[in-house]
Amino acid sequence: MTKSITLILSFLIFFASHSVAQKQKDDSIIIYKSAKVNEISFTKIDTGNIVNDLGYSQAVAWGDFNNDLYPDIYVSNSWINDNNLVYINNTHGSFTKLTTGIIANDNGNSNGCSWADYNNDGFVDLFVSNVNNQKNFLYKNNGDCTFEKITQGYIVNDTCWSYGCCWGDYDNDGYLDMFVSNWKEQCNSLYHNNKDGTFTKILSGDIVNCAANSFNASWGDFDNDGFVDLYVTNIGENFLYKNINGMYFQQIYEGNIVTDDACSYGCSLSDYNNDGYLDVFVANWNGENFLYKNNGNFSFSKITDFPFNTDYENSEGSSWGDFNNDGFIDLFITNDGVNSLYQNVDGQSFTKITNTILTSTANNSNGTSWTDFDNDGDLDLFIANGGNQKNLFYINSGNENHWIKLKLIGRTSNKSAIGAKVKIKYGNNKTQYHEISSQTGGGCGAQNDLIQHFGLGNYNIIDSLQIIWTSGIIDKFSDLPADTLIIITESEKNDSTDLNKVVTLKQNYPNPFNNLTTIDISTEIPMKLTLKIYNSEGELISNPFANKLINEKKTINFDSKIFIFSGIYYYELTTSTSNKKIVKKMMFIK
Repeated sequence: MTKSITLILSFLIFFASHSVAQKQKDDSIIIYKSAKVNEISFTKIDTGNIVNDLGYSQAVAWGDFNNDLYPDIYVSNSWINDNNLVYINNTHGSFTKLTTGIIANDNGNSNGCSWADYNNDGFVDLFVSNVNNQKNFLYKNNGDCTFEKITQGYIVNDTCWSYGCCWGDYDNDGYLDMFVSNWKEQCNSLYHNNKDGTFTKILSGDIVNCAANSFNASWGDFDNDGFVDLYVTNIGENFLYKNINGMYFQQIYEGNIVTDDACSYGCSLSDYNNDGYLDVFVANWNGENFLYKNNGNFSFSKITDFPFNTDYENSEGSSWGDFNNDGFIDLFITNDGVNSLYQNVDGQSFTKITNTILTSTANNSNGTSWTDFDNDGDLDLFIANGGNQKNLFYINSGNENHWIKLKLIGRTSNKSAIGAKVKIKYGNNKTQYHEISSQTGGGCGAQNDLIQHFGLGNYNIIDSLQIIWTSGIIDKFSDLPADTLIIITESEKNDSTDLNKVVTLKQNYPNPFNNLTTIDISTEIPMKLTLKIYNSEGELISNPFANKLINEKKTINFDSKIFIFSGIYYYELTTSTSNKKIVKKMMFIK
């Protein structure tokens, strides 16, 4: 896949630091480099509207809606007489409250909120979910710090008790769809993006026809097949849906992850042990919290020996973030009481941190999220509080560990790059995996910034960076400097790919056959492939998989029931990023 790579390196200005700029031009990858700070500690911010406005705040969503590389913040309030809150990042350590426009003067019983560029115009838009049978809000970003409220379509005219909302491109068509989790024994809602600024409400399937008391949900590709699956938290048993090739969802009924019974407010997804698969944390009210380790085959093991599994709290929100930049993602949990911070120890265990300002006072805390709001390389923390308490904002002073941040821009994929998978290698064969999501980090309806943050410990070079976009395009880079914010735009499709050099399609065996036959496929790099079976007349008789991500090797077994008559049949392998194909023939003897 061809692409040009040049770097722009510049020292950004943070608070009292000075800047020196050095630039080179390129439209594919841009890097901003920053100096580090010295010690791990947090400072509570007491000044400004951002921590002094009162209300019943439920969720927080970070999103850079003016494209200056500094995340702005939206806070939802659930009291009808309180406007929701919007604060613009001033880029020098402070915020200005937005007071004009519909987005700053709308109010409702608001809960979840999520930023994403649903119309692919380069500016993130905002969805807000409301309870009390109110209509939900969708605000289209005009690109000039103003927003248009969308008033047409089911997506903003359905009246439900909507707690959570999350964007995800479930069919990989390059446009983001919206899932809304509803309470009061109402069915959840799924809206498919029509690519023209409108949405179609999906009416079929268990995913929208199981009445429940759902609080929140998160999209995540649990089996790495290239299609995002969905996890939904409820009062009672939670829901897990496996995405079948972007066409429909299969509900999973087995395993602790869907049979544990609790009052589950929020869920946060992250690969806490760096094995390449998304794990699931669930925050529960009045009971133990849950952590489910992904086994890699769409099954999960319940982990019971970590401290947050045995600390009985009234937990609501949660957020994964590597606050000390050691390369292992940590977990913060909000409670109705004292909040909790757990430090990840080499992906094998967690230590509860108690000697910190983050966990020193009791609050009525709801949504929370980590974000590097000042671009100094360490994650800061915002907490939304209810009960007319002030919201909380803590600035991380950092340490000497290195880091890297990535902003991805989709081209064939959705512009926000939601669903893209990132793998980095560094040091002595260390690896980390992230999947970009509109809800992965926040839990309880909250959202981390879409910019991805990786801690690197004492390593200052990224040996390799691989991005698997939802389009199936794969971009690779090497020898990237640490302590940088990197902007990467998805490569264009390359129709000149020689499939025979990167994919091996073996002859089926046995051949001829009259019962079962097997086909082996192997790839040099992860690729999205489609396999089809045709008869001798060129008629399609089977489509074993479509646009499925194949990583290294896959074996397919065929039952002879799909073959009606004896004779020659053809099996064809294609990729979504090329018009090339590999075709082989096989013989069926009845």
